[in-house]
Amino acid sequence: MAERALKLRTHPRIPDPQGIRGASYELSPNYLPPWSSAKNFALLLDLLQGTVVLQAIIGTTGMAKVLKVVKPMDMGLTESAIDAIQQWKFKPAIRNGKEVAVAVNIEINFNLPKKK
Repeated sequence: MAERALKLRTHPRIPDPQGIRGASYELSPNYLPPWSSAKNFALLLDLLQGTVVLQAIIGTTGMAKVLKVVKPMDMGLTESAIDAIQQWKFKPAIRNGKEVAVAVNIEINFNLPKKK
Protein backbone atom coordinates (compact mmCIF):
# COMPACT_ATOMS: atom_id res chain seq x y z
CA MET A 1 0.00 0.00 0.00
CA ALA A 2 1.54 3.27 -1.08
CA GLU A 3 1.71 6.05 1.48
CA ARG A 4 0.32 9.39 0.46
CA ALA A 5 1.62 12.62 1.90
CA LEU A 6 -0.79 15.40 2.78
CA LYS A 7 -0.17 18.79 1.26
CA LEU A 8 -0.87 21.43 3.90
CA ARG A 9 -0.74 25.17 3.62
CA THR A 10 0.26 27.29 6.57
CA HIS A 11 -1.79 30.19 7.79
CA PRO A 12 -0.52 33.40 6.12
CA ARG A 13 0.15 35.08 9.48
CA ILE A 14 1.96 32.12 11.04
CA PRO A 15 5.40 31.30 9.65
CA ASP A 16 6.08 27.68 8.81
CA PRO A 17 8.98 25.78 10.46
CA GLN A 18 11.42 27.02 7.82
CA GLY A 19 10.41 30.64 8.46
CA ILE A 20 8.87 31.20 5.02
CA ARG A 21 5.51 32.89 5.35
CA GLY A 22 2.71 31.10 3.57
CA ALA A 23 4.92 28.28 2.27
CA SER A 24 3.49 24.82 1.81
CA TYR A 25 5.09 21.65 3.09
CA GLU A 26 4.28 17.96 3.32
CA LEU A 27 3.35 15.90 6.33
CA SER A 28 3.30 12.16 6.40
CA PRO A 29 -0.06 10.80 7.65
CA ASN A 30 1.64 8.05 9.65
CA TYR A 31 0.44 8.01 13.23
CA LEU A 32 1.63 5.59 15.85
CA PRO A 33 -0.44 5.45 19.00
CA PRO A 34 1.55 5.85 22.24
CA TRP A 35 1.07 2.16 23.11
CA SER A 36 2.35 0.90 19.75
CA SER A 37 5.77 -0.13 21.04
CA ALA A 38 6.18 -3.06 23.41
CA LYS A 39 7.79 -0.84 26.05
CA ASN A 40 4.95 1.69 25.99
CA PHE A 41 2.38 -1.10 25.99
CA ALA A 42 3.99 -2.54 29.13
CA LEU A 43 3.82 0.91 30.75
CA LEU A 44 0.14 1.18 29.81
CA LEU A 45 -0.53 -2.22 31.40
CA ASP A 46 1.21 -1.02 34.57
CA LEU A 47 -1.15 1.97 34.69
CA LEU A 48 -4.13 -0.39 34.53
CA GLN A 49 -2.97 -2.58 37.40
CA GLY A 50 -2.47 -1.76 41.05
CA THR A 51 -4.30 -0.97 44.25
CA VAL A 52 -6.55 1.92 45.23
CA VAL A 53 -6.78 2.50 48.99
CA LEU A 54 -9.84 4.35 50.31
CA GLN A 55 -10.61 5.49 53.83
CA ALA A 56 -14.31 5.03 54.55
CA ILE A 57 -16.86 4.82 57.31
CA ILE A 58 -19.14 1.78 57.39
CA GLY A 59 -22.37 3.05 58.93
CA THR A 60 -24.91 1.20 61.02
CA THR A 61 -26.87 0.47 57.84
CA GLY A 62 -23.87 -1.29 56.31
CA MET A 63 -23.36 1.33 53.61
CA ALA A 64 -19.91 2.85 53.09
CA LYS A 65 -19.16 6.55 52.89
CA VAL A 66 -15.75 7.29 51.38
CA LEU A 67 -13.93 9.96 53.39
CA LYS A 68 -10.69 10.23 51.45
CA VAL A 69 -8.48 8.55 48.90
CA VAL A 70 -5.33 7.25 50.60
CA LYS A 71 -3.67 5.83 47.46
CA PRO A 72 -5.11 6.90 44.08
CA MET A 73 -4.58 5.46 40.61
CA ASP A 74 -4.81 7.03 37.16
CA MET A 75 -7.00 6.14 34.18
CA GLY A 76 -10.27 6.53 36.11
CA LEU A 77 -9.56 3.58 38.40
CA THR A 78 -9.91 5.65 41.59
CA GLU A 79 -13.38 6.79 40.52
CA SER A 80 -14.32 3.21 39.63
CA ALA A 81 -13.21 2.03 43.06
CA ILE A 82 -15.27 4.73 44.80
CA ASP A 83 -18.33 3.84 42.71
CA ALA A 84 -17.91 0.16 43.56
CA ILE A 85 -17.52 0.77 47.31
CA GLN A 86 -20.66 2.89 47.43
CA GLN A 87 -22.67 0.01 45.93
CA TRP A 88 -21.42 -2.61 48.39
CA LYS A 89 -23.37 -3.57 51.50
CA PHE A 90 -21.25 -4.44 54.54
CA LYS A 91 -22.18 -6.17 57.77
CA PRO A 92 -22.17 -3.41 60.41
CA ALA A 93 -19.73 -3.62 63.31
CA ILE A 94 -21.21 -4.50 66.69
CA ARG A 95 -20.12 -3.12 70.06
CA ASN A 96 -21.88 -4.12 73.27
CA GLY A 97 -24.65 -5.71 71.22
CA LYS A 98 -25.35 -2.56 69.20
CA GLU A 99 -24.50 -1.73 65.61
CA VAL A 100 -21.90 1.06 65.40
CA ALA A 101 -20.17 3.00 62.64
CA VAL A 102 -16.51 2.16 62.10
CA ALA A 103 -13.70 3.73 60.07
CA VAL A 104 -11.81 1.36 57.77
CA ASN A 105 -9.25 1.39 54.98
CA ILE A 106 -10.45 -0.55 51.94
CA GLU A 107 -8.06 -1.81 49.28
CA ILE A 108 -9.40 -2.36 45.77
CA ASN A 109 -7.06 -4.36 43.52
CA PHE A 110 -7.09 -3.93 39.75
CA ASN A 111 -5.46 -6.79 37.84
CA LEU A 112 -5.51 -7.83 34.21
CA PRO A 113 -5.93 -11.52 33.45
CA LYS A 114 -2.75 -13.43 32.69
CA LYS A 115 -2.26 -14.76 29.17
CA LYS A 116 -2.51 -18.53 28.93
